[in-house]
Amino acid sequence: MGIDAVYQIGAVAFFNGTTETTVIGGITRSSLSMNPTTTREVTAGQVDPTQSFLKNLKPMASFTTKRVDQVLSLMGTSGFCWVAPEALRLYLVKRQCAGPTAGSTHLRWKLIQGVIVPQSLTAAHAADAEISCQIYGITDSANNSPAILESGVALPTLAADTVRYTMNKVRVAATTLLAKTEMSIDFGIGVSEQGTDGELFSTFAGIFSRMPSARVMGLEPAWSGTPVSTSGTAITHANTDLFLKSRGFAVGTANHIKFSMAGTAYVTQPFDGSSTEPTKTGILLEGIHDGTTVPCLGQTAVVIP
Repeated sequence: MGIDAVYQIGAVAFFNGTTETTVIGGITRSSLSMNPTTTREVTAGQVDPTQSFLKNLKPMASFTTKRVDQVLSLMGTSGFCWVAPEALRLYLVKRQCAGPTAGSTHLRWKLIQGVIVPQSLTAAHAADAEISCQIYGITDSANNSPAILESGVALPTLAADTVRYTMNKVRVAATTLLAKTEMSIDFGIGVSEQGTDGELFSTFAGIFSRMPSARVMGLEPAWSGTPVSTSGTAITHANTDLFLKSRGFAVGTANHIKFSMAGTAYVTQPFDGSSTEPTKTGILLEGIHDGTTVPCLGQTAVVIP
């Protein structure tokens, strides 16, 4: 007998122990990997293994969304840790011919404890910006499985998915860059996950480093020298920022997103081109903590000056 329904990725939600306080829509990709470490071996002249064991299980989930604003509202650019009974929930939508099935007919994976961090952001001319996140699942004090499948659940209530962002103004060392074609941010967050005492699940996960960087590509070779010296140029949160414009809103309204960085800017590619394409120039921004602010700061509901 064939199937009459399939499942599709759905929303990602943060459950605070009582209710879902954040439901992220605009999901374009989502996945969960259990990452089992197993063992089988042959010994004493055997040809076939006679044992098979699970040594370790380290569930990791990821998702990509166009709702950059919702991700920043949940975790900023630094990520956060949660503990049971809080949870991260990844929904799977049951679908039949006419669309999602009604009522409590869907699935969700619950990660009971762990760390979630933003991983990367991409934006390009004439394309929607997207942000990707990584989730590390660990066990709780009762040694429950880090990832639990729950069936027969209703879908969460999503806010109207009417928001999309695209690349816009970029300033480096107080100079506005013109003729940009794409930009990206690698949030550079290092997470350590640890288990001990031969236990199956990891019992610790934490953020150990934040080393963000941003890249800007464009059609203006004059970026080399002004604003960025070939030996590097110091940048601050006050003079260096990358904006995402909310489609459908004027730049003067408080509907947009801003990322600012302190550190150093470098020219990585003075030019690259061919006989049939214009040259492209690349700039790299590397963030540091300036004594006050995180290396890469994200803000929502801002005006683009």
